[in-house]
Amino acid sequence: MSTSNDTEVWRAPRVLAEAGFGGISTLYHAVATQDFPKQLKIGARSVGWRASEVRAWIEARTRERDEKILKNPKGKPKTNNERGAVAREIVRKVAQSKTEW
Repeated sequence: MSTSNDTEVWRAPRVLAEAGFGGISTLYHAVATQDFPKQLKIGARSVGWRASEVRAWIEARTRERDEKILKNPKGKPKTNNERGAVAREIVRKVAQSKTEW
């Protein structure tokens, strides 16, 4: 089933804010190196990005980060107690970063 969010298109300022890029050059470099979804042409002189693709990219980066955090240097999973401590630390950092906005 399709929702309105499936077709939502974000312009560059929104993409920069949501994805956390420092500037437009960084965004276009990520697109050029295929590290970020390609933009859509939405007008004669305007482009945008599908919100669903940007959200998926952010979720993928978050999963990659969390997988690295939850493994020790030898690649073995940590204990459940250590995972809980890591998860609490992640939540604390996210909450702290949101209050800094």
